[in-house]
Amino acid sequence: MSKITIRTKTATKVAVKTILGISLLAAAAGTAAYGFASGTLSLGGPKLRITEAVSSPAPDILVQSSALNHISTFHIAMTGEDVTVSRLTLRNCVARKDADGDCADAMESPGESKAVTRAYITYPTATGTKTATTAMYGDIARFVGLDLYVNKTTGADVEVSVDLNDFATAGVASGSAIQFNADAINGPFEMVGLTSGITYTEKEVKQYTVGERMVLRNTKPTVTLSSSSASGSTVPGRGEVLTFNVSANAAANLTVDGFLFKMNATDNGASGWNDCDTDGTLVTAATDFDLYDTSPSGVTTHVDKKDKNWSLLKSDGTACDTTATDMAYARIVFPTAVTISAGTTHTFSLYFDSTGTSSASDDSMRFDIPAESATPTSLKSVTWSDGSATGIDGTLIDNLTLSGGTLIF
Repeated sequence: MSKITIRTKTATKVAVKTILGISLLAAAAGTAAYGFASGTLSLGGPKLRITEAVSSPAPDILVQSSALNHISTFHIAMTGEDVTVSRLTLRNCVARKDADGDCADAMESPGESKAVTRAYITYPTATGTKTATTAMYGDIARFVGLDLYVNKTTGADVEVSVDLNDFATAGVASGSAIQFNADAINGPFEMVGLTSGITYTEKEVKQYTVGERMVLRNTKPTVTLSSSSASGSTVPGRGEVLTFNVSANAAANLTVDGFLFKMNATDNGASGWNDCDTDGTLVTAATDFDLYDTSPSGVTTHVDKKDKNWSLLKSDGTACDTTATDMAYARIVFPTAVTISAGTTHTFSLYFDSTGTSSASDDSMRFDIPAESATPTSLKSVTWSDGSATGIDGTLIDNLTLSGGTLIF
């Protein structure tokens, strides 16, 4: 049975603890009038558990000079009695889900605390909600003087947010990360039972709860489907098949270097029109694709000036060859990167020549930009730069997979 150390003053406390199902060790009976400063108890009733809340945000890209970025939410549950937490510690350590709190094991490393100017927690009190703030002390954010109320029935959610520095000024590298974890192993952590008056610290709680890893970038793109993107009935031939927007965060300019489009198509008439085959006759070829970029000022540019900017690929990401199979991906690498100024949006339009499709057989097709996790390992769904790091892939870009409309012939 686990042991905890508590502080109490009179025999009255012993009676309360007994009600909670926590019994004194027999050794304590020899202490005159139970007037000891501390004693050892067996924890048989109240139990505390800290977990990542359901409402905790998913991993994301955080940009420089931004405020109140919500990076995690922790749920504190208590059985036996209501408690007030007065001290809470968060540790910035990029760690695995089974981390033990030392930030020294394989695949564990301190997060980039230079990026953080302030840390915040928003938490419930007995009468409402409060927000507390602190600076970073190395890789630690310590919150003291709290009145964080944990109801034994409903528990309490604690939201964690951070303000971020200008990364160039602070010496923060693009691609580094932060991850704030609730550290009730190293502490300080302190809570008091509102019925028993017992004080618990990290020595008794001994829990380390991992938050989510957040990647730091100078800026980031957001990809959205245009309301004018094609869908529904169409006819064979060259036409616009996917229209989408790419916006740059207001923190800085970004450049886009290429996209990967996933092709989903049927060949009900068995003509082979969508084959990935370099020696076929009626097959999909680089000449069938064109991509246009429209700037905020309304200027439209033909991005792929030469067919060699396109690569047609099989489902495993390898290039089409003389063996016929359905084409899965069309990748474009821009001959000249497209710069999207901070806070602005460019619209891209993909055109495709669908000659060979069968209207009689109701062929269909759809083009998507897949999520990075859904692409073959050799490919990138989006290739971009934040002005510091280059060749960044589509990981954590909002709204991917981006699915176009289904076109029916």
